[in-house]
Amino acid sequence: MEILSVVVDKKEAEAIERRRHREALRQERIFNVRERTMGVDTSALDLQSAERSRREKFEDERHQAYAKEMVRNDKLATLASLRHNQDLREMAKELNNFRFQNQRADTRREWDLNDPDAKLKDKPARTSDFDRSLGLSAAQVFDGEDLAAKSRQEVQKTQRNQWAEAQKIEKDFKTQVEEFEKHKFAQQQLENIASFQKMEEEAESQKAAERKALRDFNLQQAEERKQREAERAQQDLQDKLTEIKNNIFGDTLTENPAVAMSAFGSHRVITDRWKGMSPEQVEEIRRIREKQIEEKQTEQTMRKTMERQWDDERIRQAKTSTLMERSSARQRREQQKKLIEENRRLAKEQAAKLNHLDHEVYTNPPTAAYFNQFNTTSR
Repeated sequence: MEILSVVVDKKEAEAIERRRHREALRQERIFNVRERTMGVDTSALDLQSAERSRREKFEDERHQAYAKEMVRNDKLATLASLRHNQDLREMAKELNNFRFQNQRADTRREWDLNDPDAKLKDKPARTSDFDRSLGLSAAQVFDGEDLAAKSRQEVQKTQRNQWAEAQKIEKDFKTQVEEFEKHKFAQQQLENIASFQKMEEEAESQKAAERKALRDFNLQQAEERKQREAERAQQDLQDKLTEIKNNIFGDTLTENPAVAMSAFGSHRVITDRWKGMSPEQVEEIRRIREKQIEEKQTEQTMRKTMERQWDDERIRQAKTSTLMERSSARQRREQQKKLIEENRRLAKEQAAKLNHLDHEVYTNPPTAAYFNQFNTTSR
């Protein structure tokens, strides 16, 4: 019996512990305002986490690939630099070999001036009476002597003759060129003069033809003008005769009353053709005027009567409006008086209610323990 009670107590303790754990989880969910009001989508969070991990992995792989590519490029650049330096050394080596083989100092044109062994290789100046027993240090040439003067003078004479001949040839060629240019210029001038004379002759002949055509045109225009003036004079004379006939035999001088009738109506006339009104027309106008005067007097009498009626109506409406305004003012004063009395009654009732609440209802104010009992459980 004792063993059974221990087992029951253990199960009960586990159940209590499970309930406490669920209650703690429930309180964590309920008291967390963000999760309670917004909610948490765990599947979306898991997807976002997986996406971020995949993106980070992709970024790491890309950075590693860039790093490998940078290392490979650095190696290639290093090899290219080494190859370039090696090529420069080979080119410098080949250049030095070429200079050593093909550009030696003894192959230069001025080597005889810079040869350090020139004195050792020098021969005596006087080859005709050269004494082999005398060494190189013996006095063979003295200051002021010009042993090669004769040969140099011959060479210079020959050179001067060549220069004089070349200058003569050049001068003759220049003279021929100048004469050819002068002849060519003179020929060109003659051709230009002939062309200019031909152009002047053509221009003169064209001007003469134009003057002749202008003279003929002017003569033709003069003849046509004379003919038009004669025709115009004849036409003017004919028009004047026609106008005189029309004035003599026309309706204006014959005083035909029909010519004064206007095309816009029988009551309108043409002023420059009208000869005055007939006695019947004057009598008709006088009769219409008297009728219009009577109609106007009748209209004025009716207008005065209507205005007097409108004035009476406005006075009546003004009196009615004044009475209505007085009645409305009296009603507003009575409503305000009733509203004041009602506000006083409500104020007394509210004061009595507040006194009742303060002295009879709210006699037990809540303590801190009352507020601490809230948010202690999820139920």
